[in-house]
Amino acid sequence: MMAWPTPQGTTLEEAHLALQSCMRGDVRLNADLGSHTTWKVGGPADLLLIPADEKDLAAALQVLAEFGVSWVVLGKGSNTLVSDGGYRGAVIRLDAGFEEIHHQENALGDGRHLLVAGGGASINALLRYVVVHRLAGVEMLTGIPGTVGGTVRMNGGTHLGEFSDALHGVRLMERDGTVVEHPAERFAFGYRSSAIQSDQIVCEAHIAVNTAVDDSFARTIREVKERRRETQPLTQPSGGSTFANPEGDKAWRLLEAAGLRGEVEGGARYSDVHANFIVNDGEATATDIETLIRRGKERVEGISGIVLREEVCRLDPEGWAHDKEGE
Repeated sequence: MMAWPTPQGTTLEEAHLALQSCMRGDVRLNADLGSHTTWKVGGPADLLLIPADEKDLAAALQVLAEFGVSWVVLGKGSNTLVSDGGYRGAVIRLDAGFEEIHHQENALGDGRHLLVAGGGASINALLRYVVVHRLAGVEMLTGIPGTVGGTVRMNGGTHLGEFSDALHGVRLMERDGTVVEHPAERFAFGYRSSAIQSDQIVCEAHIAVNTAVDDSFARTIREVKERRRETQPLTQPSGGSTFANPEGDKAWRLLEAAGLRGEVEGGARYSDVHANFIVNDGEATATDIETLIRRGKERVEGISGIVLREEVCRLDPEGWAHDKEGE
């Protein structure tokens, strides 16, 4: 894969050297992506970039543009199915340089605080922060396995609400490396969707929170976490929820009614614990998982007439190919 020519006739080895010369972060050739996803499947990327900060990221984007190398952003790899063929280009992973979380007291007026979370920060880290600092308003994110950036892009949420309910603004990096802060209302957030484009990188989320009046917010977070541990296969590699809930129904109920609970394909299986989770029993391939996803959609539609919408982002050799915008 390393000899793949870019449109300018140069090679990825040359792009790799140029990236190493301008970046302080990590740059890897022919990098395994399975270890960077929660499903633990998928082939390699030609390049894996882990920029140190925004300046590093902007420099990387400039080099990638100069060499004609395509790129995508990968968060913690939840809800992401990387094909067995990997990705022919650069995968950008927002890591330590994009994980800072802090808040500004009374920054929004009326006693509301501005909580600022880096796009690479995990939702779990964000929840730990608000519990320590007694900040209420993001309880709806409890149990979401991904990053702040990915959760903003897909407007992640739970039965308690959606991220957009608390989102005040977004700091984005454009494809040319420029950074702009936008109010949240610009992005037409809907159910598990937003108008944020795949070539816009979420560097920070700006979130409106309040000082907690009592411990009920922390109790809610704790109870939701406990409930998820009891009802979801959290000890096995999975992509999280496979399908979005259709209006007025639950995806897990439809899958179970269609006989998918426990259904096996190779090393992948619809979980016996929660039918809307496909787990990797240890030897699964991306093709195994893709087969189960397709089978689930076909069987549910055949029985109920309902077409399930995936919550899974698929990364193929050519890029994202999925029902919704990826992380």
